[in-house]
Amino acid sequence: MNLISLKELSKLSDVLDEQDHESLQLLVAMKDFVKGISIIDEDGRYRQVNPYYAEACGYAPDEMKGMKWENTVDETSMSEARKLWDDMVRNNRAETTLVGKRKDGVLFTKKVILYLKRDRNGKHNGHFCFMYKID
Repeated sequence: MNLISLKELSKLSDVLDEQDHESLQLLVAMKDFVKGISIIDEDGRYRQVNPYYAEACGYAPDEMKGMKWENTVDETSMSEARKLWDDMVRNNRAETTLVGKRKDGVLFTKKVILYLKRDRNGKHNGHFCFMYKID
């Protein structure tokens, strides 16, 4: 699954009903507003990462596919990150500020917002992680 482009989203709007069209517009607005976007599977591995997210972590997007999310969090923030995960599972959403770790070991501060992802049957199947660098 790839993160869909704005051009592809525009094409979809022709076949959607009004409610779906509004949801599509919301997705487009979010893509413009939210800098870093990733999709993480139920095992904690990146499935998709947009260029901003990957660059902030010092990787190319393809390098991050299959990588555990823990590789992008400094050990000083690991307990907070695990608490964030628990909060997301309980509340469907959670956010905090963490110390991130780039591929080259350089640390940075990042704001992360997690949203629980579910399949059509309501079963948890990963989460969305929205991130932006603070410094």
